Amino acid sequence: MLNKQIVSFYIFVLFILVFNYSYGKNNKEERVTKIFHVPTTSTPVKIDGVLKEPAWQKALVFELNHEIDPGENLPAKVLTQCLLISDSKMLYVAFRAYDSKPSAIRAHYMDRDTAWDDDWVFITLDPFHDNRRGFEFIVNPLGVQMDSLLNEVGGEGAEVDNTWDAIWDASGKLTTNGYTVEMAIPFTSLRFPRQKGDQIWGFQAMRHYPRNFNYFFRLTPWDRNRGCTLCENVALSGFSSASHGGNLEFNPAVTAHRTDNKDPFPEGNLRENKIITEPGLSTRWSITPNVILNTAINPDFSQVEADVAQLDINTRFALYYPEKRPFFLEGADLFKTPFNAVYSRTIADPIWGLKLSGKEHRNAFGVLVARDDLTNLLLPANQKSQLVSLEQRVLNTIVRFRRDIGKQSTLGLLVTNRQGDNYYNTVFGGDGYLKMTAVDSIGFQILFSRSSYPNTISREHDQPQDSFIGWSIHADYKHEARNWHWWVSHEYLERDFRADSGFIPRVDTRATAAGIRRVFWSKRKQGGWFSRINLSLEGNRIQDQDGNLTDQLISFHSEINGPKQSILSLGVVTAKELYNDTLFDQKSVELQFSIYPSSQLFLTLGGKFGDSIDYIGNRPGNISRINSGIHYFLGRHLQCGLDHSLEYLYVNDRERLYKANLFQLKLVYQFNIRTFIRTIVQYLDINRNLQLYLVEPDPIERHLFLQLLFSFKINPQTLFFLGYSDNSYGLNGINLSKKDRTFFVKMSYAWQL
Repeated sequence: MLNKQIVSFYIFVLFILVFNYSYGKNNKEERVTKIFHVPTTSTPVKIDGVLKEPAWQKALVFELNHEIDPGENLPAKVLTQCLLISDSKMLYVAFRAYDSKPSAIRAHYMDRDTAWDDDWVFITLDPFHDNRRGFEFIVNPLGVQMDSLLNEVGGEGAEVDNTWDAIWDASGKLTTNGYTVEMAIPFTSLRFPRQKGDQIWGFQAMRHYPRNFNYFFRLTPWDRNRGCTLCENVALSGFSSASHGGNLEFNPAVTAHRTDNKDPFPEGNLRENKIITEPGLSTRWSITPNVILNTAINPDFSQVEADVAQLDINTRFALYYPEKRPFFLEGADLFKTPFNAVYSRTIADPIWGLKLSGKEHRNAFGVLVARDDLTNLLLPANQKSQLVSLEQRVLNTIVRFRRDIGKQSTLGLLVTNRQGDNYYNTVFGGDGYLKMTAVDSIGFQILFSRSSYPNTISREHDQPQDSFIGWSIHADYKHEARNWHWWVSHEYLERDFRADSGFIPRVDTRATAAGIRRVFWSKRKQGGWFSRINLSLEGNRIQDQDGNLTDQLISFHSEINGPKQSILSLGVVTAKELYNDTLFDQKSVELQFSIYPSSQLFLTLGGKFGDSIDYIGNRPGNISRINSGIHYFLGRHLQCGLDHSLEYLYVNDRERLYKANLFQLKLVYQFNIRTFIRTIVQYLDINRNLQLYLVEPDPIERHLFLQLLFSFKINPQTLFFLGYSDNSYGLNGINLSKKDRTFFVKMSYAWQL
């Protein structure tokens, strides 16, 4: 079967390469892009949100005249001007955002990267002008910064990574007729071609105008029959004196923490432990404008932001949490492939790390090496996954190469290796993304792995003995046009395939999936009761390597974007799922609704109701899950949010197996754009009916997590944190009792040469 799969895969790849070449050769459609020159200035520009400097008088000026959503290229409802100038170190951007009703402007003091629901203005820079990657910079009316990377290769459409952070400056001011914004973006925070003379960069500007609907006004029209965002940019010329590399950043940091534990629990007292102080150093060297070297020695990779709580009381596979640590975010988009073969959170406690990433002409590359004090393993299978940690060091090495083909296609290679005591895992293979037409694309990947686990892991967790190998294959086709989307994909993962540097919790599968979506757009120029309606039908079928059906799904989903920025979605699912040699039939309904009743209040309510499985008892069940949330802004400085998940699982004809409550409360007072104080409280309460369990767990389980944090942040690397957290637990016969508490402080400074 493997040989047939591989031969079929290579025939498929050969066909699409020939088709892509033929199409690219015969397709002569070209869009003429007008080039605008960005003036230079030798006079200083103060970033204060007030456009009074003489330099702005000679700036290049654009107007954002096109409403691209919900209207389709209608005249913008308000006037927005974007101004551009530069010098040898900076690109300066300014906006004049006019408003006929300034009191309706949504603007709050918030931490960076969190003001997405406010009014804001936005630019995208594509320095290589190759329609593949864009640097995005966003500012709200009070100067709150947000930044992200736009990636348009890899087959997932316009994928935005909001975890990317750059060092830049911005300021905003509310005025009597709207607001103004200024930005100063250092060239050292970007990557751009290494060349002499004027450069040509792609550029886009946009304004978010949240009122009854979420309105977006843009510099250029939006062709909804063109599955590309960056290719609709205008072209900017200039930047001939931009600083070409040589920039060196030192980021020394010191963390100190003390964790007190109750020993024994719960009868003992909290025992004060020693204060642990850990200095660390991270560096970032721009070897050239397009090649960056990051190093870290004894880095502080602490998670200051608590992960969003998730219910995992009755789950088969490991839960996924996004990466937030700065060292791993540099060039992270390069390591993304159809299979999630690189997941940097597997590197849990690194002693040191090194990352080299960049792009030279059509070649993009990345190398990541890190020594970890802990070996985390995700052991996958068809029916479930297991998480295992070994108290031993491991060396992680990841090498990535990607070659641009044609205008928007790519071919890539990936190698990952983890090496420890009596343990190794090596993965290598190739992948590609081929843009066939403006709306059609094909993605593929093939990976081979060789692994060997310590004998204790093999015996205790039913893993293969000695060295073992495995293959995985992915192929997909997508059509994404204005009104119709459809797709089909196939994945093949052998039972012994392992990608320990990634997040692949399930193997031993042959999966085929397909779907179709119809999009209905509002035709009313002044808006109506909806802006867009999506109707979709999709299905999948998964077998194990022996040909046994393990999963089958057919689902219908509808989604309506309505007034008050509301979204209502409904899904009906019918499925089959094999678990422990029993095939379960499942039917369920999923609902989700969110709305802004006012500019200060956001509400969500959703749930899932229908058939489920009791994985511990291997029997059918019925689930009722309700998720709700309320988020409120009290003025411009105080925000509070309460999220709640309530879940019931019934077995044996509506006998309740358990009831689970999960609460998360978040209170933030933002003094200004740099300083806030925050409280996070997470509370989990699980009540089980022991009479219905075949394997007896604790009947009652409670967990209370509390975190207090004071934050002063000049930029993502220059900051001061002071905080406290504790964990309390309660079990059957044991009242909720504090088990540990931690005091911590962190100081970090970004020093540029």
